[in-house]
Amino acid sequence: MLHGERRRQSRPADLLGKGLDKLEEIQQAAQTVRHELKIIDERLAHTDWLVGGRLSAADIAVFPLVQLLLRAASKQAARPLNLGLLPLSQTFPNVARWVERIERLPNYERTYPPHWRQ
Repeated sequence: MLHGERRRQSRPADLLGKGLDKLEEIQQAAQTVRHELKIIDERLAHTDWLVGGRLSAADIAVFPLVQLLLRAASKQAARPLNLGLLPLSQTFPNVARWVERIERLPNYERTYPPHWRQ
């Protein structure tokens, strides 16, 4: 599977909240996510931002998706699935530093969904 290639099978976001009855699909989606995060992690090994030398629309578009995946992976129900995403600082250290970099941006706190703090 090539980076960015369209797929007919379920996307990771389609599987959120589906439960253990979709275990095989969840594991396949997690494998795809790990592959994509590896590409991003390798890119971020050489630069602070996804495209170019400064914050761009790419960072703004990808960041919420990464946060959504991390939020889902950290849920109690996801822990037995061993999705291979956490701890992010060990699995994808450059992505973890990128997340921290974005979280330090001015006014980041104002954009964070309040219900995610629970």
